[in-house]
Amino acid sequence: VSATVFYHDYRGIRSNETTPVTVFPIRIGNGLEGETWGVEAWGDFDVTERWRLSLGGSTLGKDFRVARGSLDRSNLAAAGHDPDFQVLLRSQYQPTDRIDVDVRLRYVDDVPAERTPGYLRAPAYAEADARINWRITDRVEVALAGLNLLDASHPEATEPRRTEMRRNFQVSLRYGW
Repeated sequence: VSATVFYHDYRGIRSNETTPVTVFPIRIGNGLEGETWGVEAWGDFDVTERWRLSLGGSTLGKDFRVARGSLDRSNLAAAGHDPDFQVLLRSQYQPTDRIDVDVRLRYVDDVPAERTPGYLRAPAYAEADARINWRITDRVEVALAGLNLLDASHPEATEPRRTEMRRNFQVSLRYGW
């Protein structure tokens, strides 16, 4: 089991600055400041010699603002948009010496739409990933993986040009010398 409690005090964070007389050109500046805090915790439990369960999670609190003298016009868009918490459960199972079965479940809190015009809300989601790996010989390995198995697709970002994460299946063959 491990846990980390953190607090960060930031100055000079990237901002989108305008000039005092005209709006354009917009330039990159260091006109934001703020704090972040939270907890990250993780634990592993060996159910048997061949089966391990892992549980972890994190929280993130943020308070960013425009620093004195800054001409940031992006409404803190450069400070990022993040979920307040996320939780992950993973099962690693080895039914034989040559087969591995990994399953991962995760829950990610929603990300509300920010003050920046055009930004969207990213709703909370739960997802599952699974992978089966077979070491046919010491040199040949075949794997089948499925990602984002619970929904056909879901957004993870708040940017208006975002791409939704889709259900995905992968097959791999590895040969080692």
